[in-house]
Amino acid sequence: MAEKDRVTSDAPQRREEREEQIARILKRVEDRLRNELPTGPQTLDQIEQRVEEIGEQIKREIQDEVVDAQGTGHAGVTLPCSCGGLARYRGDAVRSVVTIQGAQSIARAYYYCSSCRKGLHPLDRTLELGRGLCSVRVRALACRFASYLPFSVAARELELVCGIRLSASSVQRLAKETGRHLRGEWEAREKRLREHPNAEPKGPGPKQLHISMDGVMAHVGGAWREVKLGVCYERSSSAGSVEAGAAPNSAAYYATLASSEQFGRRLRALGWVAKEPLCRHVAVLADGSDWIWKEAAKHFTQRTQILDFFHASEHLWSVARVRFSPSAIDPGPNVRQEAEQEASDAAREWVSQQKAKLLEADNGVTLVLQDIRAWTPRTQTGQEVRRKELGYFTQHAQRMHYKAYKEAGFHIGSGVMESSCRWVVQQRMKGAGMRWSYEGAECMLQLRTTWCSRNQQELLNAARAATLAA
Repeated sequence: MAEKDRVTSDAPQRREEREEQIARILKRVEDRLRNELPTGPQTLDQIEQRVEEIGEQIKREIQDEVVDAQGTGHAGVTLPCSCGGLARYRGDAVRSVVTIQGAQSIARAYYYCSSCRKGLHPLDRTLELGRGLCSVRVRALACRFASYLPFSVAARELELVCGIRLSASSVQRLAKETGRHLRGEWEAREKRLREHPNAEPKGPGPKQLHISMDGVMAHVGGAWREVKLGVCYERSSSAGSVEAGAAPNSAAYYATLASSEQFGRRLRALGWVAKEPLCRHVAVLADGSDWIWKEAAKHFTQRTQILDFFHASEHLWSVARVRFSPSAIDPGPNVRQEAEQEASDAAREWVSQQKAKLLEADNGVTLVLQDIRAWTPRTQTGQEVRRKELGYFTQHAQRMHYKAYKEAGFHIGSGVMESSCRWVVQQRMKGAGMRWSYEGAECMLQLRTTWCSRNQQELLNAARAATLAA
């Protein structure tokens, strides 16, 4: 009989078996509801609790029925082995797997190949079991909890909230394995971009995009090390603002302990994920760190570069504190307190004037530079500050056209970046007493940024890859 004819003849039998399966499930559900559905006066709390218990039991019964319907994977006395030999059936082996519905005992046919001396369970491939102790979705759920809770707390919450029992060490291991696969995905993205530099993402691009990066310290490998964090986001409000801005919309994150050069390549990949190549209005917004602007120049050429306004304001204060210090005003020893207040008021007024120039004038940075140049310090300290700050404002002059940036709708403050450092990195990596190995920290950063980016499908895909590789 031809294969097509055999499939056609088997179809009615499969439909009949499916209908029998559905009938069995419905009968069990009906019996359970008749026996256990609450009757009489009940509080809402009692109703919720009982309905939840019944629902969990019903879900478990459905899962048992569907898993049993997969059979054991037995496909005859022998099976072709990947080595080219024949694997012979040796019997069934029962395995317990932790699933969303609890521990599941699964009987699987076992075959052994005497040529390569390896055994195989065909059903494992069908069910995507891998060699681990839990299902793909349990792994993904454990990694999700671990991405924002210490491992011991994550294990406890898994049991309390989901009824899934895993040890803290198991949660840690699952998180590390999955984080390693997430890192592999970024390596693959970077490689694809290197091989196809002009490739464009699919779908429409954002109307406007901000790209920001910074470093934050974490205790890794017995020392404090810099975690480099990048974020690509769309602002949620349309009006220009000096402040940190409203919470970002559609934010995507990447973090690593690697060098700035490698981070720059990964940030380019992050930009690709955020569809930066399809966006006409893109700004790189950051503070004055040299490594940041070096990587921005390499990977986001022809994009608007914006120096964080608050970072520029700090440098204005560096000038003001020396320029208007009591020693610079020299009021005499008897009026020291009044002189300090006068100096403070003068400094505040001067900084306010310079900030207004930066925000409101087309040539604001030029006017600020003129004012600093007009200052003639009388002390060596003042001369050094004048030299240093003139260099700073000259170096970043092309990144300080704040009036134009606001009119274009860009953020000019890196508040989103600063809050991202606290939320994405510090909240998980800098808890009391936390110490990380380099590998453990790197894997956790991959998990954390995936969860913070709200990319649950990517987390599930990584959990599946890690499960099958285990």
